[in-house]
Amino acid sequence: MRWAYRDGRLELSWEPEGPLPDSTRVITALEEAARFGDVQAQARGNTVMEISTRVATARREEPVND
Repeated sequence: MRWAYRDGRLELSWEPEGPLPDSTRVITALEEAARFGDVQAQARGNTVMEISTRVATARREEPVND
């Protein structure tokens, strides 16, 4: 339905085709992935799931020219 990314934070909402997932399971699954932290998830009504999480970006190494 909607997503936004700014300042390292991803926010999204969607309408699953089936029943809404358990927000605790969503939080646990995302926090187990090293890329996500400070995860928040909640149902909005009976049809929409909203998630907000900090996304770690890969640190790019600068090439060394000898």
